[in-house]
Amino acid sequence: MSRFSDVLKGSDGRLKVLPILHSCDGYGFRGILESGTIDITYCNVFEKDYVYAYYGIPSYRKSSEDATKNKVWFPVCFILNYDFLPSFSKMYPFDTGGFMTNDKMRGKYFHDKMGVSDFELGRDIIDAARVIQVFYGGNEKYIRNEPCVGADFFGDLDFEARGYASLISSESRGFYDNRASTIEIIYDDSIHLNKESLVQVVIPESFLDEDIVLESLSDEYEIKSPLTYYTIRGNPVEYFGVIYNEYMRFVISNDLM
Repeated sequence: MSRFSDVLKGSDGRLKVLPILHSCDGYGFRGILESGTIDITYCNVFEKDYVYAYYGIPSYRKSSEDATKNKVWFPVCFILNYDFLPSFSKMYPFDTGGFMTNDKMRGKYFHDKMGVSDFELGRDIIDAARVIQVFYGGNEKYIRNEPCVGADFFGDLDFEARGYASLISSESRGFYDNRASTIEIIYDDSIHLNKESLVQVVIPESFLDEDIVLESLSDEYEIKSPLTYYTIRGNPVEYFGVIYNEYMRFVISNDLM
């Protein structure tokens, strides 16, 4: 257990388990659709092969400064059922890549001797619920990014928790997005998809014109009406908010929070 996780011990974690979200671009979507597998890939942060996902919130996005109409770059989000996924390897209260590489963020909220291991959670999904209980009060506030406590809620020596509370509560401009406040789940095995594990997808609307997409989603995963968004020429990163809104409507209509 880490120093950060020590502040969670008083919480029971009795919250509904949220979906697991894995995102990629159009190119990655095609490969996953063809293989039925989200494959592990090399991670520069941990220098191992992993699958990265987020708990309850679609947060991953590929950085890009260029506008395009080519759907190969546009984001896709897989909504997964935790109960039918393999056991995860690691879990953290934020995006570890951002913590390790964003010196400005880390320097503003955390001591320079703090490492990512100081924030590692347990290997039970209940620890994700404990983070949400302590810092947000419940699933809906977590998904809406509305923390309920500030740094002063914690003891003076709870440096990790105080820094995290300050980070997720900050309204100042910075070089980070909601990945800084989204729970990251890491798998060291590829995820093999089936109709139980894959609940829904969010894809560009034009993908529905491809027979392979409709047939695969319907026949293999029983997804008859994929969630979609319309695209125009622009920076693919700009469409993250559209995916988030589609996901929000999905979890609300299916009472998943």
